[in-house]
Amino acid sequence: EGIYAVVDMHCEPAAIKELDRQLNLNEAVLRTKVVRPE
Repeated sequence: EGIYAVVDMHCEPAAIKELDRQLNLNEAVLRTKVVRPE
């Protein structure tokens, strides 16, 4: 049971790193996965 989201973003690597950092600090977010398309 949970909420899942798929987000397609086009931005600088630093922005992705900061987003991942912020999500990991949020106690409501249990898991994240950042995937770089080929």
